[in-house]
Amino acid sequence: MPSLKEDRAFLCSAAPELENYLLSKDLYRPLPPGGGFATLPSLTVGNILLAQARCLGISSALTEDVKRAIETIGAVRSKWLTHWRSKARQEAASRSNLWGQYLEDLIETPHQNLPAYAYQVRNRAICELLKAEHPEKDEAVAANLAVMDSQLKAHSRPGAFIWEGEIEHAFAPDHFWFLFVSF
Repeated sequence: MPSLKEDRAFLCSAAPELENYLLSKDLYRPLPPGGGFATLPSLTVGNILLAQARCLGISSALTEDVKRAIETIGAVRSKWLTHWRSKARQEAASRSNLWGQYLEDLIETPHQNLPAYAYQVRNRAICELLKAEHPEKDEAVAANLAVMDSQLKAHSRPGAFIWEGEIEHAFAPDHFWFLFVSF
């Protein structure tokens, strides 16, 4: 899972690239190194939403440059809302598939795949965040997620928040229950 410092660097690098990204055919776009990191997560609507949620969960993470980046992202989103929503819809399907592949591996070989859960569950968290970004519900993605959620519930139990405790309040357990599990 990226650190909060990496989330801040990602947002600051993503903001000036966002308009070109939204107007491109890319779903996952590499970002140049920034903020002291040789590599940053790919530029996607979902990665932006996740980094924002994580940073907004901690007031100390909201440095002036991060606040400016979030403002820029909001302005570009508003200007190119149709493109933003289209990317969100495409990404939801992609992230759902990635999550499904990991979940299948986790169920088949839990001891081998469980250590990656805290990182891989970010795909499910991003799917949850993307729901609000496209008004037309993608029934296929929703049905897929419902099946996968049932599978995960059958193989897990309620537990402690799996990411940094300082951001727990940014992820309500009723919507992000999969971040509050143990195996």
